[in-house]
Amino acid sequence: MTRPLNASEIRHLCGDILDSQVEAIVASGAEIADIETALAYAAGMDDAMGEARIPLAGRAAAVFEIIAAGEEYAEEDRAPR
Repeated sequence: MTRPLNASEIRHLCGDILDSQVEAIVASGAEIADIETALAYAAGMDDAMGEARIPLAGRAAAVFEIIAAGEEYAEEDRAPR
């Protein structure tokens, strides 16, 4: 069993994403494979997943939703705390 990734590792994989997105990905318990799969889908490379084009599920789907909802998270980061 592998361990969930920390914020630094997530930033290394995802690049420049918002703090709230990093926090959400950490909370999801995503592992490297989950994040790599979500990033491939987000980049439009779903054909890299094979001819079956298997839909995302589980943690990879959660990470994809977090990445795709970037503007929603940006608004959360701008909100006063």
